[in-house]
Amino acid sequence: MRKLVIDRFDGKYAICEGEGKDGEIRKFAIPMQEVPKDASEGVCIVINDEGEIAVDHEETEKRKAQILSKEKKLIK
Repeated sequence: MRKLVIDRFDGKYAICEGEGKDGEIRKFAIPMQEVPKDASEGVCIVINDEGEIAVDHEETEKRKAQILSKEKKLIK
């Protein structure tokens, strides 16, 4: 299973970031027709071993909470 975050939409592709096989952060382009309809920028997605893509709502909420926490620390 691979976990990615949608960085942006660019024409016919969703540009995603995730860890490559070497452990480095890589960018991946996924055709829009394969992206779930409820996906948006900043959303976490998972691709299972069969190639099915789904939004990971739990991981997305965790990331949002972490970002908000960091923003609050910066504002103080």
